[in-house]
Amino acid sequence: MRFISPTIDEFRVARFPKRKIAGLIAAAALFGAGLASSADAAATPAPQAYGTAIAAVSPAESAMASAPPSATSFATPSATPLPTVESTTEPSAGPTGSPGSSASPAPAVFPVTNHAPLPKCGTSETPTLVAGYDDWALTLVDTDFTVGQSYVPPDLQNVGGGGFYYGTMVRAVAVADLRAMGDAARGAGAPLSIFSSYRDYHTQIWTFNYWVNMLGPQAAALSSARPGHSEHQLGVAIDFKSSGGPDPWSTKNWARDTAAGQWMAANAWRYGFVMSYPAGKTAVTCYGFEPWHYRYVGRAEAAAIHNSGLTVREWIWLHLPEQSPRERTPAHDPRTQAI
Repeated sequence: MRFISPTIDEFRVARFPKRKIAGLIAAAALFGAGLASSADAAATPAPQAYGTAIAAVSPAESAMASAPPSATSFATPSATPLPTVESTTEPSAGPTGSPGSSASPAPAVFPVTNHAPLPKCGTSETPTLVAGYDDWALTLVDTDFTVGQSYVPPDLQNVGGGGFYYGTMVRAVAVADLRAMGDAARGAGAPLSIFSSYRDYHTQIWTFNYWVNMLGPQAAALSSARPGHSEHQLGVAIDFKSSGGPDPWSTKNWARDTAAGQWMAANAWRYGFVMSYPAGKTAVTCYGFEPWHYRYVGRAEAAAIHNSGLTVREWIWLHLPEQSPRERTPAHDPRTQAI
């Protein structure tokens, strides 16, 4: 397979369709850097049929999922009230853990600890509240909260297995469940492929600036994260596609219109994966509908999120240390300029 380098000239880059370049350059940055994984596949729960009903998608969101987003205003909803509880922990000062060590598995279900309103979707450079490498399931990155450029997961591994090719990098804690999910999907007649997984900070700089230049800053801000703000940098987010099929964004709604997308929407949570940016939730996720983008949070947490009806961002916010209003660090505004 040929890969595209982040240093390639604009003429050659422009030959590739919307979003495809991000996955290709990520693979280029990671090719040959992975370690062989020895994690065994986890026991496979009985999957549901992939005919499970999928939430209806508005025409606007359907267009967002299948074509470059239009130049609309950046979403800035009002703060959303959430349940109140007493604080039980303090924020993490930053990434912790020894390089090369494996992350700890997530607890059964995190307790609710934060009663502060969910923040608006802004454009600041606020350090994320929990950033330890062992806190991977509660590390919040969005259009405000960032892990910065020094965040590099210490336990990245090649997936290899479950029908996925070697060269795809994720954190070791997700490998067994990812392989098990791939095996189950293939057994259900809905084989999966991975389009993009881990992307580092510097690759994201180039990726974001590329889409600002191609689409304009407002449109890019709805579909591409600024460097330091991407779930892909955490090593637990993956863009999936149908094995042997076209790019997932080439269909109106991958979760509704393809066997693999339907199966994922019905069953991914059983293996610890949750769709980060579901339909009709831009006001709380800060990004447009992306039915192919899933984040690994562990099986127990994924089941709890699935049953709650909340988005990943809402769920994580509820389970962070209790917050009070705080100042945010001004950032380059993606609505007006590249980084």
